[in-house]
Amino acid sequence: MKLATQSLITELDATLSKASSSRHLEILRRVTDLFLAGADTYSDEQIAIGDDVISRLIDNRDPAVLIELCAKRAPVSKAPRNVVARLSGFDNIAVSGPALEKSETLSDKTLAAIAGTKSQKHLAAIAGRQRINEMMTDVL
Repeated sequence: MKLATQSLITELDATLSKASSSRHLEILRRVTDLFLAGADTYSDEQIAIGDDVISRLIDNRDPAVLIELCAKRAPVSKAPRNVVARLSGFDNIAVSGPALEKSETLSDKTLAAIAGTKSQKHLAAIAGRQRINEMMTDVL
């Protein structure tokens, strides 16, 4: 990670440690909206930075916030992989369902791990994907 990026992350962590829950939520929403506005034009490095920032912002968030976030992120083709993978692994299907069904960034390995450990609702969401390869049909 570049020095400027690391400095930004350090500053974000310091800000978040002092922020109220409502301020934290506002930051998460604004960063998510900012990311979504240009996701199709971002480089891999920019997406990785967004991934790191949003990952930090979703820690210990209320499920209602995560449901909103996942619903916005799932259909984005260049969504941050780690954020989507984390959201897709939640036990709460309202959080994980949109990612399991719509996200193109989830790997077959991630989907298979989720299919092997989560509920029938999770399996149904995976089965609802637009495309499923042979490996995943065997897992399902």
